[in-house]
Amino acid sequence: MAGIRGLFVRKSGVYGTTPVAARKDIAGLVAATAAFGARPGVLSGCVVSGTTSGWTYSVSAGHLVTVRSAADGAMPWCNDAASTVATSAAPASGSRIDLITAYHNDVDNGDADSNPVLGVVQGAAGSPGVAPGLPTGAIELGRCTLPSGASNTQGGTFSAASVQYTTARGAPIPVTGVTQRDALTASASVASPIVVTRRDTGAQERSSGSTWDTGGQPVNYTPVLSAATTPPTVSSALGRYSQIGKTYWGQAEFVLSSACSGTLVITLPVATANPGGTVLGAAYMVDASASSLRFVGVVLQAGGDTATLSSDNATGAVSGGVPFTWATGDSLRVCFAGFVA
Repeated sequence: MAGIRGLFVRKSGVYGTTPVAARKDIAGLVAATAAFGARPGVLSGCVVSGTTSGWTYSVSAGHLVTVRSAADGAMPWCNDAASTVATSAAPASGSRIDLITAYHNDVDNGDADSNPVLGVVQGAAGSPGVAPGLPTGAIELGRCTLPSGASNTQGGTFSAASVQYTTARGAPIPVTGVTQRDALTASASVASPIVVTRRDTGAQERSSGSTWDTGGQPVNYTPVLSAATTPPTVSSALGRYSQIGKTYWGQAEFVLSSACSGTLVITLPVATANPGGTVLGAAYMVDASASSLRFVGVVLQAGGDTATLSSDNATGAVSGGVPFTWATGDSLRVCFAGFVA
């Protein structure tokens, strides 16, 4: 059948909207996995924590979406109050990984009932324990590594790094970090770009099928200042950059707490496509002891992810002694822009 009846369509003879047809329609409101699929995951809440009352976990109130397959559509449902989920005692030795899961039964799919289920899937105990797989149609709400000797689930180590989140179709998709973000790259295209919200950094990033950019939103990065012979010790290293498509720009600041020797090199936030020797920007250096200021150019190095500083001094590249002798309290501020490789 090419067309699926819409929601809330009155029955006409023997025909009307079936539960599976309704779920297929609802799938069109949820973040996509393909032209017809829906992304399962947590919409809000459903945070897992340990308890001191026997061997149970607590799952907070929240909304979620589970999906058995694209042909079965999307099932949005909720947990309207904190719920406890039973597990077994800690292993006698090593540790065990418990996945706390959400699943919705359906008699039309052969289940005994049509109830929502919060459960636990246990991995094999060991040193370390092995994470189990997810049952078909279930989503992970969190995981706990439960060590031997624990007296309750609060003695375990909890992680939400593998929890998949979902959202309304067209809205930024929450991801826990780079791994989940990169798993979406192949689904993005110029015609259908994907925007994600990084739960680890708070940044929004966008992809049209290859790299990810920050959408112009500033993102922190930690720049590194090194030297060819003796690198300096720095008391402060701060960096921020923005990226839209293949263009990026940013700044980095360093405060030194030691001397150094050899040509100075700074790291860039992304690999750069410009040829080596391209001037990316400008920097100024403060000699604290002499209260003097010098301006220099920022020059891309071969390889694309580092830059040196070119002085107006006849000796060229900035080093431990050019254009002045670097020492504790001196500082360097850099601005740069370029094209992503």
